[in-house]
Amino acid sequence: MSAIAVKDYIGSTSAFYQLEDGLIVKSLHPFLAERDGYKSLVERRILERLGEHPLIVRYQGFRDDTAIQGLLFVEASHGNLQDYIDQNNESIYAPTRRKWCRQVTEAIEYIHSKGVIHSDLRPENCLLHSKSQSDSSLDIDIQLADFGGSMCSDLGLDGRGLPDPPFWDLKWESTTGTDVFSLGSMFYTIVTGHWPYKSSSSSDDGQEEGKEDKWQYEDRVIALLEQGVYPDVKEIPGGAVMMGCWKKQYRTAGEILMARRDGAGADKGNLDDASGHLKADSVPDFAFAFDIDGVLLRSSQPIPGASDSLNFLQSNRIPFILLTNGGGRHESQRVADLSKSLGVEFDTSMFVQSHTPFAELVHTEKMKDKCILVVGGDHGLCRDVAQQYGFTSVVTPGDIYATHPEIWPFSKNFGTYYSDFARPLPKPVNPVSPQDSLKIDAIFIYNDPRDWGLDLQLIMDLLLSKDGILGTYSAKNGNKSLPNNGYLQDGQPKLYCSNADLLWAASYHLSRLGQGGFHAALDGVWNAITGGPGEGANLDKIVIGKPFSLTYEFSERKLLQHRDSLSANGSAPPLRRVYMVGDNPESDIRGANSFESPHGVEWISLLTRTGVYQDRPGSRPRWRPREIVDDVKAAVQYGLKDSAWASPSLA
Repeated sequence: MSAIAVKDYIGSTSAFYQLEDGLIVKSLHPFLAERDGYKSLVERRILERLGEHPLIVRYQGFRDDTAIQGLLFVEASHGNLQDYIDQNNESIYAPTRRKWCRQVTEAIEYIHSKGVIHSDLRPENCLLHSKSQSDSSLDIDIQLADFGGSMCSDLGLDGRGLPDPPFWDLKWESTTGTDVFSLGSMFYTIVTGHWPYKSSSSSDDGQEEGKEDKWQYEDRVIALLEQGVYPDVKEIPGGAVMMGCWKKQYRTAGEILMARRDGAGADKGNLDDASGHLKADSVPDFAFAFDIDGVLLRSSQPIPGASDSLNFLQSNRIPFILLTNGGGRHESQRVADLSKSLGVEFDTSMFVQSHTPFAELVHTEKMKDKCILVVGGDHGLCRDVAQQYGFTSVVTPGDIYATHPEIWPFSKNFGTYYSDFARPLPKPVNPVSPQDSLKIDAIFIYNDPRDWGLDLQLIMDLLLSKDGILGTYSAKNGNKSLPNNGYLQDGQPKLYCSNADLLWAASYHLSRLGQGGFHAALDGVWNAITGGPGEGANLDKIVIGKPFSLTYEFSERKLLQHRDSLSANGSAPPLRRVYMVGDNPESDIRGANSFESPHGVEWISLLTRTGVYQDRPGSRPRWRPREIVDDVKAAVQYGLKDSAWASPSLA
């Protein structure tokens, strides 16, 4: 591996080099090697002691076999915490700030358990990394870094580091109390977006509205700390915990975590619950599941009351998930877009879209390296989703058409569209030599198809093929001596469909055909070719999404896991009921009414008037909900009242 570029970042003692494979080398400046070589040794030994931990920078060993020597790390996707706050403060939601406060505390608790004192805890020394490709703060986690100034008595190491004011407790010897004091200032910075004793208008170099440079700021902070004068945190969420850190009311990071979980201080004292309505360990025995299109959004516009309702639930720690038959993009991207549209912070643990359960097939059906055809969605986005799920060999109809346009001549108007994202096929379509031809092991409809003609043709070709080899035709088709008249009896690929919605609520005033419309067209073509069920030829397909029980069972598991994550001890009390809020009687209401929970949870259906369902004279939904309500806000009000929630008003 070779260094391809300096990372455009030179620290006070180190330079950072980026390698070709996503790794970073932290190397001392040559002229500082003698003076600061010990710090590099300290960091190396401490990282080896700490080992692998999700909240610690990912150390990959020491690189000493080339001209560029130094500590080797996996690159953090979003840089350091200070830079991120400086550049994105206005877009960081409160739940993310609370998560980061918790994570940095847990990181300090972990290193203290290993006998390590960080000694230089400040935002620049915390990295941010996301496991997904999303830029949303929802999926970004903290990694504690920079241990060159740290101390470990067990190893006889002392890097003699001390943080800058106001992260320093003014004591010249590092103890666990040093890190505890620093945590108070870390919380303050994360929650407010600026350092203690600064205003939000302060610049990165310490300049206070053009009047105070870095050194003047530090002198002022030291003077205030010596007098025991701390920032006013009465109106800041978690202020009581911050003050407790500064005033040495906590001896350990573990005590801080307990204070956060127990609701330290009144009202705004608890970092985990800025509203003061509910302690962090009090997860209620009910929850909500919301459809998106027609309930929370109409096209991409929020439905009135949606944001207020979700924010209310979050601030009161009432669990909910988003359960949609939509899809076409990875969950991390969808939650980022939804967070922006609704002004509510979500993460992927509380989000299930139509094709989310397909990810499990990578392992349960051993499809990781099977060649699959992924149909539907815009451009190649559904291919990207499948690959992020773990499928390694993914083909789209566009790939096939770009190589073999004769396979469906009526798609020539889509030629330019397909050329933008088509990729080479793993094998050619060569029916003359089937063993060398493209073989499809499974067909997945991830999202509503855009080119119905091409997609129908390719799916029919594969369902009538021998062994899923494109361009072949099974000799068993139509053989009445075989089951199903010989159809689907010759190694054809299974067909998986992600939802069966016939209609969905778009921006047009009348509902539009969804993936269920494509299924109906496919069934019609199948019946026309094979004779259909009337002639004993059934089209077997595996359909998930609402209203099917597989999706509700999967979603309930996700909801139970999400509830546990909200509980202080990681295990929430038993879930008694879930209010399914939807706009489509045939999917949302039917699914909730029909689902038999393996955990004994009661699913209660609530139908809104803001989407597919519309009140019309003499019309009644085929699947009757518990209640028909005007909108999502009314649905939440109903659920709160029905569950005897102490404060059922969203006003």
